[in-house]
Amino acid sequence: MEDIEETSLSEINTRITAAREAQVHWGLKSVGERARILNGLVESFHQHSEDLVAAIMLDMGKPRCKSIFELKITTDLVRHTAAHAEEWLAQDFVAGSTILHQPLGVAAVISPWTFPLYISCTAILPALMAGNAVVYKPSEYAIRTGLIIVDIFRGLDGFEADALQILVGGKNHGQRLVEGNVDIVAFTGSTAAGKDIMARSSARLHRLVLELGGLDAALVLRDAEVENVSAWLLRSSCYNSGQVCCAAKRVFVEEPIYDAFVAGALREAQKLTIGDPYNPNDDSDIYDNVDMGPLVAAFQLQKVEELLKDAVNKGAHVLTGGKRLPRCGYFFPPTILTEVHGGMRLMQEEPFGPVLPISPIRSWEDGVARANETRFGLAASVWTRDLELAKEVAARLEVGVVGINSHGPGPHGTPWGGAKESGVGRVNSRDGLLGFTNTKVVTIGNL
Repeated sequence: MEDIEETSLSEINTRITAAREAQVHWGLKSVGERARILNGLVESFHQHSEDLVAAIMLDMGKPRCKSIFELKITTDLVRHTAAHAEEWLAQDFVAGSTILHQPLGVAAVISPWTFPLYISCTAILPALMAGNAVVYKPSEYAIRTGLIIVDIFRGLDGFEADALQILVGGKNHGQRLVEGNVDIVAFTGSTAAGKDIMARSSARLHRLVLELGGLDAALVLRDAEVENVSAWLLRSSCYNSGQVCCAAKRVFVEEPIYDAFVAGALREAQKLTIGDPYNPNDDSDIYDNVDMGPLVAAFQLQKVEELLKDAVNKGAHVLTGGKRLPRCGYFFPPTILTEVHGGMRLMQEEPFGPVLPISPIRSWEDGVARANETRFGLAASVWTRDLELAKEVAARLEVGVVGINSHGPGPHGTPWGGAKESGVGRVNSRDGLLGFTNTKVVTIGNL
């Protein structure tokens, strides 16, 4: 494996300064020109697709088919943002005043390993599109992907190369960056880390965009299509080996269909394939058919095991999975639990692994109360044929995004972000792009 040089801590302020100097030139370009330049990412991603997919697989163990999908949704994000940037950043006029949306200056972007290409671009892309420069610290578990991202941006025709700087390092590098002379911090990661960033940003009152943890609930009502919904939610809980902020992490099922739902989830769990997502010496197509790779690192395995142990000690029943697989790597199987309750850590803390607790509920009102009894509020879903009832349930869920007969983010152009301790601000929309701007009101008085 190649060595990757860590950025010296003493170099961080130098890179922030270089970004600030480059921002002056990048920010003077029109929105249309910036959109044209950044839309070149579509072709560049295509040209570097094999390198990007391989880097994602090597960095965090994502199966090839899932890595290809991450590349696709990132490309779609670029197209959509570039197509709407001029409209979203256009001047507004209110009561004879002009409202401008201008760059803030330098954005610090700290991204996770879960979706190292896509989530990085949900912050880097709008920050640059709005005319800011970026100092980017990819996760220490996804450095290969981060380096390729920066090379691709800097290779764009017309791009101001120094407007995107990269820091290679760990927690200390992120802390030093947040405490530096930046104007906004965009971070995706744990709620604990988000709170630390907010505290460190207080001295300079940085703008913040924080996409933090989730403990996302799915409410399955008695008229839902049990077989399809149980399979769908089981796969949601195991996507990316459960390392997804908005994966289904708690499922509440109305009593009349509870047993059938559990049986359906168990059947689906047995269908998932688990394996090494990347072997450059094997030309077979088996690696395109792996559903789940390993957990990213030992710390993640330890967290899953701790929460499962606590749940079992407090009365939970493990119906399948529950133990690390006996092979090289941090592989963990789909795990289904019943007899769970709110006093278990698993129902209050995010496991970030392929773990699905399933609880019976008496009514949808009971399900809403159970779903809301957590400090998190990222996403949720409700599954029913009764759309009017589903809308009422959705209105009562204390989250940022609700799916009706779906679970996860909405389409491109809709805001993404959480309520309560799941975050501050939004991305992936006009709201997200404007979050990287200073809104300035210009009024003309009568002399």
